[in-house]
Amino acid sequence: MKVEPDLFDILAISLREDSYTSLIESVFDRHRNILNDVFEKLTKHKILDVLKLEFRKGWNSGASKDRPDLVIEARTIAGTVRLVIEVKIQSGEGTNQTVRYQMECTDAKVNRKCAEFHLVFLTLDGSGAIDGEFRSMKHVELVRMIDEADIDQSIARDEILAKAWKSFRERLEHYKQFPAPNDATPLQQWILAPDEYFVTRRERCAKLTETLRRSTQEIWAGIQSNRGGQQLLIILTCFKSKKWTKTGNEPLENCVHVHFELSIPLSSNPRSAAVTCHLHCETNPYLRKKEIHAKGMNPDKYLSFAKAFRRRIHANPPSGGWIPSNKWLQIAYLKWSLAPSTTIGELRSFLNEVLMTARHDVCRALELAGQECGLEWAGTIEAKAQLTQSDTHEAK
Repeated sequence: MKVEPDLFDILAISLREDSYTSLIESVFDRHRNILNDVFEKLTKHKILDVLKLEFRKGWNSGASKDRPDLVIEARTIAGTVRLVIEVKIQSGEGTNQTVRYQMECTDAKVNRKCAEFHLVFLTLDGSGAIDGEFRSMKHVELVRMIDEADIDQSIARDEILAKAWKSFRERLEHYKQFPAPNDATPLQQWILAPDEYFVTRRERCAKLTETLRRSTQEIWAGIQSNRGGQQLLIILTCFKSKKWTKTGNEPLENCVHVHFELSIPLSSNPRSAAVTCHLHCETNPYLRKKEIHAKGMNPDKYLSFAKAFRRRIHANPPSGGWIPSNKWLQIAYLKWSLAPSTTIGELRSFLNEVLMTARHDVCRALELAGQECGLEWAGTIEAKAQLTQSDTHEAK
């Protein structure tokens, strides 16, 4: 599916969140009737007077980069009401970003700078914010809300805004209607296809993961990029025990996390044309090597268990051609050649074989390692379903 370049492509701002934040702010600023209607729908308060309509320009330096994307404050019957909209397109949330914004708004309320506040986390797919007080909202939902408020078609008559708004809506509709791959789709053809508006490689990888996940519980964690975005990592069957916390009393040796990690190259380079499945052993949650050896951690029993598990796997590798590894965290790995014609269905068959043949051997090694170290393996296997043929319906 080939798409024609639009206004955002021509200006080379298609993936800049500021482009769309600025567009939304301009709609609100130039058409206050739309702002009034949207504000009331999101906060349940009618605007008597707009006190602030602030757009954070991301290219500015300094503290402006650590402010919400769009802040609207209005005088209402209930007092000053603040509406914060954090806009995301392709990027994820910064470290405790929404938590900081929520705390700032809470401080403003305590200090009577506002009577109440409302928080919106705006994304393409409706992903949630780290802070639970943020309302998750899709871009297409806000656009629909704005269009419904535009009763007299004022945006269409605004020559400056009309073309940009039309392009934005078309981008969102293309994203919404873009189909997920099916089992007959060549894997590399799907992943390496050129970007189409908001459908980038990141989105293609997400749709691939969802296609695999729809018919299985084997994939328990999301995707993540690695090595400069050159690999797609998918976490498969997980064997884990209790969760360690700094304030808890659970010893580290009872907090083991073992899982399979699937690495798919995001490159057409023939030298890297292989899918690799790794068997990892780490803490639950993950702690770096220096954190495990930090003062007061008492890691001896955990390290003994990890070494015993590695020794068991190395002595009897899981069937199917697994190769022992001496890397930190990595216990063993298995490579599978990837040809340009390899399909997603063939990847599914490979995963079926790997998971079904290796799971029993891993469970047995965990039990024996626990017995050897005087520990009772009390972990759970999260996911037992096979990867079955995927359906071909479009992503909603």
